[in-house]
Amino acid sequence: MKMLSRRGVQVLDFLRELYAQQDVDAFATQVVQSLPQLIATDMTSFNEVDPGTGRSRTLVSPAGADRFPGSEEIFERHVREHPYVVHVRRFDDGQAHRVSDFIGRADFRRLAIYNEYYRRIGTEHQVAVSLPWAGSSVRGIALSRETRDYSDQERGMLAALAPHMVQACRNAETLSRAHRAADSGGAASPGGASPTTDVEVVLLSATGGVHFATPRSRRWLASYFGGSSARDGRLPTRLAGWVRAQRSALDDGKAVPPPRLPLVVERDGARLEIRLAAECGQWALIISERRRQVPPGSLAGLGLSPREAQVLAWVAEGKTNGEIGIILDARPRTVAKHLERIFRKLGVETRTAAAASALSLSAS
Repeated sequence: MKMLSRRGVQVLDFLRELYAQQDVDAFATQVVQSLPQLIATDMTSFNEVDPGTGRSRTLVSPAGADRFPGSEEIFERHVREHPYVVHVRRFDDGQAHRVSDFIGRADFRRLAIYNEYYRRIGTEHQVAVSLPWAGSSVRGIALSRETRDYSDQERGMLAALAPHMVQACRNAETLSRAHRAADSGGAASPGGASPTTDVEVVLLSATGGVHFATPRSRRWLASYFGGSSARDGRLPTRLAGWVRAQRSALDDGKAVPPPRLPLVVERDGARLEIRLAAECGQWALIISERRRQVPPGSLAGLGLSPREAQVLAWVAEGKTNGEIGIILDARPRTVAKHLERIFRKLGVETRTAAAASALSLSAS
């Protein structure tokens, strides 16, 4: 295996910890505390902002670096003029963006959000990436500093890490859902989930076999992969190969390996999504099944092209531009262009409104 530089080892350590987080709060804490070890910055923040209401939630490292008397109210009052919010369609493309990519420094310093908020906390420059939205709220990770803008190399590093942060965030959300289901009355077994939830867990042994599997996860694996999957302590051949590839991806000698994408298997209009995560000190498969809420063919009445219908169907499923690009083998910027046309045709401004239009038509 190729020997990694010190920076390469730091990146892999960051990614291993990233994928080990059990819920979104733990994920956010790990990112804001560890990312400054890879990219020099004064402050790192996890942010959720509702563009419509201005409501926000922020986790910052160092703690309190963004606070002064009245700071929260001031930030929420002016956040809708933040360049990332104003240009939210471009921001949500899976790439890393500096504030200076959207607006000149002189113009930025004329904004109320700068004069009343950022100037007071010593922030002159930012670079950020978007994460999967939480309902109507834009989520992202931002790095802020005072003395110099982020270089192309630093932005490139953040962009390389972005797909991993997106997938680790989704893993954490899925794991958290499984834990909530178990706490609300599901099976008491390890990682158990209630029969009413859409999430199940398979715990893997050290050799990659099945240490524990919920009954429904066994039925799903048998249904989607054939045979008596997981009943004999072995994973289906295709799934076992995918697990091996996922587990070795962080040890293949690449400075920034590919993101740990889910395995998606479709059958009879339903979709099984499998994610690899760490659970109870073991590797675990977090498995969810759902029927596609919005078949692209159901969107013909919206006047969309076939490709636009595909993009909107995945937006309604909660996918980011980067994820849609992977699914459709398209660049995130191309997906963003499709979305701009979709918004114009539907007469809407946000992904949430576009998804609502798709879901409404699909249900009618």
